Amino acid sequence: MFSIKKTIGDDYNVDLDDSLATKQALNRLGYYTPPQSYGMVPYPERLMFDSLKAFQKDEGLRVDGLMRPGGPTEAQIGYRLAQAEGKTPHAPEENAGRNMPVIVPRNVDPKMPQLRDRFEPKSGPYFDQNGNLVIEGIHPRTGFPISRSKGPY
Repeated sequence: MFSIKKTIGDDYNVDLDDSLATKQALNRLGYYTPPQSYGMVPYPERLMFDSLKAFQKDEGLRVDGLMRPGGPTEAQIGYRLAQAEGKTPHAPEENAGRNMPVIVPRNVDPKMPQLRDRFEPKSGPYFDQNGNLVIEGIHPRTGFPISRSKGPY
């Protein structure tokens, strides 16, 4: 299974093991060819980021040259590698969210029925990924209900 420990991107301090694993994975998928002058080294270089962008473009992912642990690019690379090895992997969408933390309020048993009742929230309105204001429901980052507060959050 393909996985990385830290974010890979132009403006990030890239882990050398992650860099080498990414190059090897992209090489197996036909996106990265090591330069003949120095071969496959663990140090990130422009060619690796360009190969990552080409993979993202071909897979219909956001083309930003970034790969985060548990993110869609990492999942898609793992999916394509498993396919290339003749395994029958689960589609990345089925795995989405498996590595996401579950946020439970402190000092509260998550099995208690009070969590289903409304209580004084600590979350306020927020903007979703499309830029729409969300003023009702559960805040995705905190897990608390959203309320219209009269004061600062």
